[in-house]
Amino acid sequence: MKSLREIFEEFADFGSRTILDAAGFRYEGYILDINADAMLFGCGGPLGKDVWIKLADIDLNTLFFWNEERKCLQKATWNANDSNWRFADFKKYPL
Repeated sequence: MKSLREIFEEFADFGSRTILDAAGFRYEGYILDINADAMLFGCGGPLGKDVWIKLADIDLNTLFFWNEERKCLQKATWNANDSNWRFADFKKYPL
């Protein structure tokens, strides 16, 4: 069974910009670092701040990433039963 750190390290490799929900807030930006208990998340933009988010607070059903190759936002769902990711296009954008 993979640890939360391992799951989020894999997720961070899928795309650059990510969206996730944690502790009642929605975060949109970039995963900057991951340790055993938390993720450093950059909210981007000139007014954006970097925040530490506890891995245990992140809702695994709310993970999205920008797939540059497919030019779309994709939903990533971790399936703990078979230790695999499931992907679905969320919204496609014209080239």
